[in-house]
Amino acid sequence: MTPSFNQDVLNSYWLLVSCVVIIGVFIAIYKLFLRRWTLKLALFHAIYQLLSTLTFIIIISNPDLLNQEFLAYTLFSIDEWKDSIYWGLILISIFLPPTIPIKVSARQKSVKAQHPSCVFCLNVL
Repeated sequence: MTPSFNQDVLNSYWLLVSCVVIIGVFIAIYKLFLRRWTLKLALFHAIYQLLSTLTFIIIISNPDLLNQEFLAYTLFSIDEWKDSIYWGLILISIFLPPTIPIKVSARQKSVKAQHPSCVFCLNVL
């Protein structure tokens, strides 16, 4: 059995991925500290989402990411794989992450609208 990803290529991105993870942890701690969405937090979150998306695109666009032996076992040729999976993953990574905070924010507003004087509802992140 052959691995699908080239380990040396993945290891070359460890610093970039580590920086994105550390920034994500700091933003999560900052969210817990503020306990509400502010313009500054939203801006930091948007920059973080952009940074993580760009990191994903940089990694997935490396032509040596997948082992050639693994590609020989698949039913797709390299050109078909790049056309379908590659662009599908990029589009999902661009459009899916920004929608999650929007859904959470809309849910919080509906909870607050249903129970405006509830202490527990006012503290929902």
